[in-house]
Amino acid sequence: MVWSQFGLRHDPFADTAETVGYYPATTHEWAWKQLTDAIDNGDGFALLAAGPGLGKSMILFRLLERYSPIRATVWLSNGHLANPSALFQALLFDLGRSFESTDEQRLRLEVTQTLVEGFQKRRATLLLMDEAHLLPDMVLEELRMLGNLESRHGKALQVILAGQPRLLERLQGEPMECLSHRIRNRVLLEPMNIHEGADYIVHRLRAAGGPEGLFIGEAVQMLAQAGKGNPRRLNQVSKLALEVARAADCNCIDAEVVTEALRWFENDSHESSITQSWRFQDATMTGCESTVSNGTEPLTSHESKVAHSA
Repeated sequence: MVWSQFGLRHDPFADTAETVGYYPATTHEWAWKQLTDAIDNGDGFALLAAGPGLGKSMILFRLLERYSPIRATVWLSNGHLANPSALFQALLFDLGRSFESTDEQRLRLEVTQTLVEGFQKRRATLLLMDEAHLLPDMVLEELRMLGNLESRHGKALQVILAGQPRLLERLQGEPMECLSHRIRNRVLLEPMNIHEGADYIVHRLRAAGGPEGLFIGEAVQMLAQAGKGNPRRLNQVSKLALEVARAADCNCIDAEVVTEALRWFENDSHESSITQSWRFQDATMTGCESTVSNGTEPLTSHESKVAHSA
């Protein structure tokens, strides 16, 4: 494992939407507040739009962690639901109810009964619908109709639609006019600025127990520049830098290691190719070891810059 070689407790740049090491970037904190306010206020629908890799699924994970202990919460991570029956079956399966029927109306009635019973016993069911931009119009319309289940005490179903920005464009069309009118809160995630990008890397390293001096000199700033404020891209380039350092038998990541890592990243190369780059190994190993032994230019945080930019 790459990360264990550098004294890290776990992979700080894992390509999964985990909440361990969550970094409170301005855009993510704003989205979190808007969505939790919508849920707590009883809104029937809210929307989260984001380009690939900007942290949409991370926010959904956090919502799941917050609300699943206090209400029935369903997270559907796959937007490939071809018709209303597929939607009903997915909901029933996640809610622990029978879903084997192939009759659409029977499934619809079972979902309706389940949602109403849940509302009477506890609170509204919360649906986190990821990849919603992939849903057919008929499935989105069915969600709108389920949103009509309510009493004077509130909605039986609350829905967070999360998807790529083209979902916002679809809602502007005439077929989606009725659903669009229901969605008051619409949040668009933006890339982090370069200072937050650098602080993101530092934060993730520290959350994994990273030692001071692991990333030195201009390494963090170079990675932040290459990451373009996109958490997934920041994870990829930072992890690649660790892989290059391991292949070169370096104890730290400096500007020269990052330069080589970015070259491999832009060429879409694999770790096996990195391992064979012996020329680079010989060139960087001495520099890394001498810098670490002198203890110069330790890893630093940019939290003050983030606070000012926020």
